[in-house]
Amino acid sequence: MRRFNIALVAAALTATLASSAWALSARGTVFHDRDGDGVMGPREPGLPGVGVSNGDQVVVTDSSGRWELPCDDYTIFFVIKPSQWSVRTDQDGVQRGYYIHCPEGAPDLQYPGVAPTGPLPRSIDFALTPATEPDCFEVICLGDPQPWNVWEVELLAQDLVEQLAVTETSAAFGMVLGDVVFDDLSLLPLVTATLGRAGIPWHYAMGNHDRNYDTGEEFSTTTWHRVVGPDHYAFNYGGVHFLVLENIAHQDGGGYSAGLTEEQLNFVREDLRHVPKDTLIVYIQHIPVMEQSDQHRFLRLFEGRQNVLGLSAHWHSQQHFFLNADFGWPNPMPHHHLVHVASCGAWWQGQPDHQGIPHANAPDGTPNGYSVIRFDGNRYEIQYRAARREASYQMRLWAPEEVEPGDGAFLYANVFGGSERSTVEYRLTRDATMPGEWTRMERRTDPDPADVEAIRARYRGIMGPDSPFEIEVPVWCAHLWHTVLAAPEEPGYYRIEVRTTDMFGNTHQGVRVLRVVAP
Repeated sequence: MRRFNIALVAAALTATLASSAWALSARGTVFHDRDGDGVMGPREPGLPGVGVSNGDQVVVTDSSGRWELPCDDYTIFFVIKPSQWSVRTDQDGVQRGYYIHCPEGAPDLQYPGVAPTGPLPRSIDFALTPATEPDCFEVICLGDPQPWNVWEVELLAQDLVEQLAVTETSAAFGMVLGDVVFDDLSLLPLVTATLGRAGIPWHYAMGNHDRNYDTGEEFSTTTWHRVVGPDHYAFNYGGVHFLVLENIAHQDGGGYSAGLTEEQLNFVREDLRHVPKDTLIVYIQHIPVMEQSDQHRFLRLFEGRQNVLGLSAHWHSQQHFFLNADFGWPNPMPHHHLVHVASCGAWWQGQPDHQGIPHANAPDGTPNGYSVIRFDGNRYEIQYRAARREASYQMRLWAPEEVEPGDGAFLYANVFGGSERSTVEYRLTRDATMPGEWTRMERRTDPDPADVEAIRARYRGIMGPDSPFEIEVPVWCAHLWHTVLAAPEEPGYYRIEVRTTDMFGNTHQGVRVLRVVAP
């Protein structure tokens, strides 16, 4: 009887199975779309050196702009947009530099997925047009919009989009950090259309509320693919490289956990091979990296790259993290990861204003809103913007309305964009020509319960116990500062001024009026 080398047989079988996962090979060209019609013409040259991916592997186009990648029966091919070039976008600013190959289409689901695409085309061509992209540019960043119904899509429009359309016209594009909707995937086209009215292109990361949960893992992202496009991809703008990732691990029956697939980890690894080490990398995803089961494996992919910014959402609160080796960060300087507050705040809840729009403050007291991120080469700075408020509104202050001379009075400052690298100071003044000295405040996450009750008691005393209105009080917060100040001996009205300097060197101020009354 013939003997077999078991190890060789196992190796051959593994190689056969691996190769069978990619049944076909796709080809195409990345070209200069001179006439803007999206179709490659005889006088439109191919572009060399451009990245193209199938979501797993990454190749670079040859001297004629040609590329080739393996393909299975559900593959999305996309171009990795180079700087100084743009891909086609639709009327809502959604990027369309991709092709979906799904010959049989998605199964029948509650929310329709990808329709049958038929046989693989002979050539999948990606059109690029020249663009002016300065190294210094601004980007809008939104956490969870998460509308439950059409009315909440309208709240998104009135509370945020109208402000963006008027005040943030210089932004190069926007980024949405997942939970674009709240389980009702029929709202996806409405949200993208609404955000499109801001007048800028948008890039979307996928959240746990954006998935199909009436199917298995293979088609759990199919509605997203149909409406938005790939669930993970990369692009360049100016001098920055962006990675859009989907870090929701699907579980049948509606469950999920946080982590990347092997395909995505390999895509990041392959993509970064073509990015210079000193380039700023910005990765955006929904669940904070600290929750990922594979956070160490993921963060190690950035070894030797000090310029990396991570952006996520999901928690409906705002917090800056600076991750070190304990979290798997492989470089000497800590890694900055911002968990961005939800643009819906506390799920569009709260006391309505005179226009019927809820205040929607997040559970940590941050007003719902967005951030403006300014990039300059491999440097960046972030500033928060509250919905329908002036850009100068950067903190919320609490103090008693009145105190007796010499009493100790508490003061709290919720600094929306604050972090452990911020400084917060206060001073007390009555005469603008003789301001007091600036004194540091202490960062603490939990307010004193007695101080909170004092605010509530004062409110009930003024408004009455049956008032239908809410009163804001300091709550647990990662960006809360506190001090006890001594009330002046002379009765009258005083200004409590608070100033903060953030990690980027920007200074903001807030004011509270204090009345000192004679005993």
